[in-house]
Amino acid sequence: MRNLAALAIVFATLTTQGPAAPQNGSAVGTITLEEIRHRVYFLASDFLGGRRPDAPGYSIAAEYAASQFRSAGVRPALTGADGQPTYFQRVPLMGVTTSVDRPFTLSTTAGDRVIESLNDLKLIGRGPSLSKVPMVFIGYGISEPDHGWDDLAGLDLKGKVAVMLAGAPSRDGKPVLPDAVHRSYQSIAGARRKVQSPRLRQNRPDALVIVADQEAADAWDLVPNVIGESQIQYRPGPGPGQAAVPPAAIAMVKGALAEAIFAGQNYNPLGIPKQGLSGYKTFEFEDVRLSLGLRADAVDFESVNVIGLVPGTDPALAGEFVTVGAHLDHINPAGSQIRNGADDNASGNARTVKWPLDFESEEGSMAGSDHYNFHRQGIPTAFFFSGRHDDLHEPTDDPDKIDYEKALRLSQLVYEVTAELANRDKSIRPPAAK
Repeated sequence: MRNLAALAIVFATLTTQGPAAPQNGSAVGTITLEEIRHRVYFLASDFLGGRRPDAPGYSIAAEYAASQFRSAGVRPALTGADGQPTYFQRVPLMGVTTSVDRPFTLSTTAGDRVIESLNDLKLIGRGPSLSKVPMVFIGYGISEPDHGWDDLAGLDLKGKVAVMLAGAPSRDGKPVLPDAVHRSYQSIAGARRKVQSPRLRQNRPDALVIVADQEAADAWDLVPNVIGESQIQYRPGPGPGQAAVPPAAIAMVKGALAEAIFAGQNYNPLGIPKQGLSGYKTFEFEDVRLSLGLRADAVDFESVNVIGLVPGTDPALAGEFVTVGAHLDHINPAGSQIRNGADDNASGNARTVKWPLDFESEEGSMAGSDHYNFHRQGIPTAFFFSGRHDDLHEPTDDPDKIDYEKALRLSQLVYEVTAELANRDKSIRPPAAK
């Protein structure tokens, strides 16, 4: 059996090494629905406060994961500074707090309009400061040419601020796109899908401004905002952390700020709720440029990965590993509401996703989680993902919404795949080219 290293195995995958007696003589039978349910309810409870890496709740979650390894007979994979075995890998991190040091400003030939109030602005993602950058309206920002809709066709967004409507287009009260596609662009999760689309990444603007629809405006307090909040980043090197600058800022605007952006333009898409798609078009903004100054301050701290090891029996393969990983941490509360990330971290599922599994190998589908760094190094990877859902990163992502029967089947599948890989006579890595 190949050596099996388990990196931060939490939630459902912890059950694969449970001490219960096998059912029908099968090790996979030790994975039970009740074990999954108990672990998810503990790790995704309000008591742990969302398991942010710099908060006490994460330390509790890490100790819990280590205790489950210990009770299952999974060995510590590391040696601590005191020379003793440990499950905890120290990870240098920093909390980066973003602030606005130059206000949101719209510059025209008639002068500058400075927006001092931040009530109608949420900075979803930090990026470089902007100084009088030209703007382009990209409609809904949806590229679905197979369904007859492509807002990004023919646009050059580099060196510009892209302004995009939230949601998806409707005509006469009916979605323009097929229902399933239309729904996939709704809510905050839909905006995230647009931002991460390969077309927009390839034609990346300097910044992206999303104009909130009524749904987003009604849930404004739940829209994420990095201004004034500490974001977690890895801290490389031994010295003080320096906050890396992402390539493009992402903001959401509403109300008076949205109206100020489109003031004086030949077409104003804010009228779509009343006038429909009549006159709808993408366009370069005339005589208006955007400025916004952003500042990032970093505070260093340490957190841990939890790593256990199940050794194999073949000494010739003692230096080879199958790594099984899962998220243990999650994100900040939304205001006073804790975001527990039950479905996000435990199973990812929507109840309507087809079973059995579909398989994807698209490059664009690979980059959404931790496994991608293995893939970039040429290490064969498999990413188990059972669909997007509206509760992603929301306070409503709680344990009572999980389909535990499906989580059980997925956990058993992960176990079987891992065991098959660990016991193969040949590597699945393709031979090196001569």
